[in-house]
This record gives sequence, structure tokens and C-alpha cells, in this order.
Amino acid sequence: MQPSEHVALFYSTREDKRFILFSHLKAGLDSGGAGIYIATEETPNQVRHAMRTFGIDVDIFEKSGALQVIHTRGGYVVEGKFSVSKTMEFWKRLFDELSAKGFKSVRVAAEMAYFFKNRLEKEALKYEKLLGKTLGLPSTAICAYNYNLVRKTAKREFPIELVKAHGAVIFALPESSVVKSF
Repeated sequence: MQPSEHVALFYSTREDKRFILFSHLKAGLDSGGAGIYIATEETPNQVRHAMRTFGIDVDIFEKSGALQVIHTRGGYVVEGKFSVSKTMEFWKRLFDELSAKGFKSVRVAAEMAYFFKNRLEKEALKYEKLLGKTLGLPSTAICAYNYNLVRKTAKREFPIELVKAHGAVIFALPESSVVKSF
């Protein structure tokens, strides 16, 4: 991934999601960059535990400020609800803080289940379209979509709109799933 690239990941298993997102973050952390994980399907503690098992030294990276594992309430939900503008302010503030600490790049891994569990698909699409255009620092982001949740809750054309809102797409799905739905 190139700096400022914004990618969608469609996955069907927790293991696939973790492998891709953790690999993305670990590469950035190991090269001196910062990493941010937004947890919505799992708790931050579950994510931290899985990261440790994967080989990320969570304690050292969190202590240095290089890694932040944030729950939905600390990322997408500001003042009790989702707001595109407030969430974009959150990202700007966070990136400014990381820049002030001397980090030259940021890798983001974001679970997107919150939007589907709360019937906020339109808001998610608006957010995704703005996200890649407004972040500072050289950053790469992978927005992780649980394929099974998207398929159950979203309108048929929604996945195509998500694909258009991203620079690239990663499919970690059984081949038959991709052919049927996209």
C-alpha cells in the first residue's frame, strides 16, 4: 500500500480479518510508524490479546504512543452518536497528536461493523468518501467489512458503492461468495 491509500477489506472469518489487519499494522509499527485499530466487533482487550498472539509487542508500542486500540465509543461515536464531522475532527486531532510526537506515518485498521449493526449504511458511505481526502500525515487505512453482516443488512448496490469509495479492495472470502454478491 502507498501512503494515503484507503482500502476496503471484505472478510468472512475473524482469522482472515486479524491476519490482514495485524500484518498491515505490524509492518508500520516495525518501521517506526504509528498504528491505530478501531474495534467494533471485538473489545479492545480481545484485539490486544490477539495482537500479542500474532507477534505484536502491544505493551511496548502502546507505552510509546505508537499503537492505539480504540473502541467504537472512542472513535466513531463522539458525544453518544455517530457524526461524520465529529469523527473527522477526531481523526484530525489524533493525527495532529501523532505528528507532534514525531511519527511520520500512520497505519489504520478499522472494523466497520458498528455501521451495519446500527443501520447507518448511508452515513458509513458518506464517511468513507470523505475519509481518504482529508487525513493528514502519510497514512494507509484498511476498512474491514464483515461480509456476512454486510450481506444481511445492506442493500444490494451498497457493496459496489463501498468499492468505489476506496482505492482498492481486498477480498478474503470463499470464491463462491465473491461471484454471487459482487
